[in-house]
Amino acid sequence: MKKRLILFTGILLTTILMISSFVPNGGFAASAGSNVNNIDLTEVDNIISNYDTGEDTSVGISNYYDTGETPSVTTLDNGKVVEVHNGSGNLYYRVGEYEDGEINWGPSIKYDTGEMPFVTTLDNGDVLELHGGKNNNNLYYHIGEYEDGEINWGPSIKYDTGERPIAIVLDNGEILELHRSSKDNKMYYNFYKYEDERINRYSGEQYDKGKHQSVTVLDNGDLLEVHRGSKDNNNLYYQIGKIKDGKINWSANTIYGTGEYPKVTVLDDGDILEVHGSGGSSTDVHYRLGEYDDMGEITWGPSTSYDSGTQPSVTFLDNGLLLEVHKGRGNKDLSYRLGFYTDSSLFWAPRK
Repeated sequence: MKKRLILFTGILLTTILMISSFVPNGGFAASAGSNVNNIDLTEVDNIISNYDTGEDTSVGISNYYDTGETPSVTTLDNGKVVEVHNGSGNLYYRVGEYEDGEINWGPSIKYDTGEMPFVTTLDNGDVLELHGGKNNNNLYYHIGEYEDGEINWGPSIKYDTGERPIAIVLDNGEILELHRSSKDNKMYYNFYKYEDERINRYSGEQYDKGKHQSVTVLDNGDLLEVHRGSKDNNNLYYQIGKIKDGKINWSANTIYGTGEYPKVTVLDDGDILEVHGSGGSSTDVHYRLGEYDDMGEITWGPSTSYDSGTQPSVTFLDNGLLLEVHKGRGNKDLSYRLGFYTDSSLFWAPRK
């Protein structure tokens, strides 16, 4: 086990030396403690120095923080994080703060009942939470505001029917929401405007069949959507979307792997990070990196296991580090991992 951590630490230290001493065009950057490529190198040092040197860095060694299912996490404007999850039909949230190589979580607080919650941060700093109803087919949202370590949630407002809602904020401040029908696997997208502490739909339609969808905005303004297939084939698909006149023109579906619960986001350099559960009889969560080319296609790297579990969610902290949360496979333990991305490589920290 020590050999694995020594290798991991050596890679991190080598990377730190490289990115802290070299910058493009032949210049030299500041030493550790500065911020290179939006990564606070002091925090990378903290991650290394604060972890047990006898700890195994292979899968299954993330940090336990709660019990539940379908966790989702977002970063607030003040640098704190908000996590939501489902527990036996109740919905809970936690506020967390990064400090010295770990996340210090506040208490788990019930805020509603329902299933499959999702959370994101709006342009004005408010929190948008979406979830499915408990024992019904309705979709609801909350608007929340951070204050003194807690979220003050507004009322639960029904906005549609279906299940597994997700949303992103577009460059123009509008909200793109996706969900699927609970009856026939049809997937829908809808555009909303955030006005007077309410979200108001103005267009949308069915766009495909499948489940477990996720979406992000690429650097050129195109959309990247990923989802699992509608049949029991465990295939993962992606498609590129272009927004025009309140509609999305989607490319053909392309298979890029197998698994379940994919999540996708864009890294600082424009590359793509995708995480997913392996599905089937396997028990791991995987990540892969991708690059979007001028032909409208994604060139994907290999799918690499980084822990055990499923239902992953990711967000970037304000110091450039990556926070990932997921549910355990075969249990309801919720765990998190920290990582950082640089020079086209992703590094995961071992358990604190």
